[in-house]
Amino acid sequence: MQVNRRRWKPIPGAAALAATALLVGGVGLLRGALVPGGEARNRTDWSKFAPGAMQTVRAGGEQSYVLQFRRPVLQSDLSVLHRTGARIRRRYAALPMMAVEADGPAVARLAALPQINRISPDLAVRRTLDCAAPAVGAGNVVQNTATGQVAYYGTAPAADGAAPLGAGFTGYGVSVAVIDSGIAGSTDLARSSADLSSRVVAGCDFVDEDELLTIQNNDKCGHGSSVAGIIAGNGHHSNQYQNKTEYTYRRFAGVAPGANLVNLRVLNRNGQGTVSAALAAIDWCLRNRTTYNIRVINLSLGHAPGESYQTDPLCQAAERAWHAGMVVVCAAGNRGRKVAGDPASGVAYGTINSPGNDLFVLTVGATNTCTTAARGDDPVATYSSRGPTRLDFVLKPDLVAPGNRIIALRDRNSRLEKELGPGNLVPLSYYWTSTSGGSVKPEYYQLSGTSMSAGFVSGAAALLLEKDPTLTPDDVKARLMKTARKVWRTDGTTPDIYSRGAGYLNIPAALACSDRVCNGSRSPLVTNDGTRITVQYCQFLWGDQALWGDQALWGDQALWGDQALWGDQALWGDQALWGDQALWGDVSRVAIEGD
Repeated sequence: MQVNRRRWKPIPGAAALAATALLVGGVGLLRGALVPGGEARNRTDWSKFAPGAMQTVRAGGEQSYVLQFRRPVLQSDLSVLHRTGARIRRRYAALPMMAVEADGPAVARLAALPQINRISPDLAVRRTLDCAAPAVGAGNVVQNTATGQVAYYGTAPAADGAAPLGAGFTGYGVSVAVIDSGIAGSTDLARSSADLSSRVVAGCDFVDEDELLTIQNNDKCGHGSSVAGIIAGNGHHSNQYQNKTEYTYRRFAGVAPGANLVNLRVLNRNGQGTVSAALAAIDWCLRNRTTYNIRVINLSLGHAPGESYQTDPLCQAAERAWHAGMVVVCAAGNRGRKVAGDPASGVAYGTINSPGNDLFVLTVGATNTCTTAARGDDPVATYSSRGPTRLDFVLKPDLVAPGNRIIALRDRNSRLEKELGPGNLVPLSYYWTSTSGGSVKPEYYQLSGTSMSAGFVSGAAALLLEKDPTLTPDDVKARLMKTARKVWRTDGTTPDIYSRGAGYLNIPAALACSDRVCNGSRSPLVTNDGTRITVQYCQFLWGDQALWGDQALWGDQALWGDQALWGDQALWGDQALWGDQALWGDVSRVAIEGD
């Protein structure tokens, strides 16, 4: 059975878009734009433009674009592009894409080239910390045992009689690429207490176009270091003994404390960057995956979708990484509130970020552990982005994991800490019996958001891949979704599937699962015929219906048809673009305050 793609209203046709040519180069462009030298005899094809690209064209002047080619980029394409008047900013060896700068007439000539399939804006990354204020005190520090293992970030007993964290697996031998703001040097990322050499085995800095090779100590923001600690921190700084009265009694270890990390920096000290830089990082992974055994990519960044995942360059690059054998884990986004700064403002559905809106990748929402180790009181965090995805109506997120006020590595020189002060520092008294000598300094910091949740799932993927290196990305996604807890609250209620996906991350159950998928694990599409909401589900996606049926993955079947969730038909009827076209990491007020 073929996958039925959700239909959306087409973007304005060529005739309507051509009218905008008056804004970018005069009447002459309405008759088509030929490349000097005659390489392209086609007229300008305005249907190649993503809507966001048209907005940048209207803005005038030289703008940044990402070009997608119908085939691999050839050396001869470089001279052709040069003659259009475009300036090449980035080339990719493993992606059929290129980042350029071009003015209106030049980009019109680019659209006339038959080898170019899509022109999208090179979206800008922005930080969202301007109104942030630390609101978390020592009493709010969380021991994160909500996923059912012995203390990722604490020492409480395992819930539900679960085996110790990872059941003996640590992610050893598996490399996780952290595409973020960099990673600070820390002995929590060392190989062991006896061997303090770093497990950050490779890296590259894409913030500047020079693409400097750098391993660590390059996180000027603080976001990437926190994500890295959640994935692979070993808790070295919280596993200390000074004397009989001075020692640590809580250990803050990551999910896969034996995994290696690859540090690919795309966000600057302000948490800002570009899609083209993120593409360069994914391209690097594609070229170096076998050298460093990169099996997982963590993308705790995103942007509000401006086009279908089928043409979005970041989604398409993520798909290529997935098909190359790397599990791509994406943060769902922090846009789940109707009013961003008001947790009581209600749920905003249809707010999943790109590239998390792609049906291949593993998209993660956030839960709030409510400062308790037990999961029975955990809701989905109010800020966690909800599905389905805009434009394509893919059912997302795929699952949820802890994301609120998570303890992770401190980057003492970061912009986050310098601007926000010590309010989110984890006090020494929380994990040391005494520090009378004064030589011990705080080494941990708290942040919130789906970025943190993605780190949990990336670590979980590393554990599964250490146990069985033959697993495909589809196997990993399917096991994590199938074994996720569908109902976990003690009152018997559960969030709707557009908020929780397949459920709450459950690593012991995922490690115990031996099922494989035969036809991929694409997230299903959701449709609304005006009377009910259904899921376009078929055996083609998951294979054995008895194994991967709706009940196995999603739990309560009644949740599919609840119209109360969708009283607002605007999500289904309004295909207009919305929101800010910027790309960002979860460096926001949510990151500091959480729920």
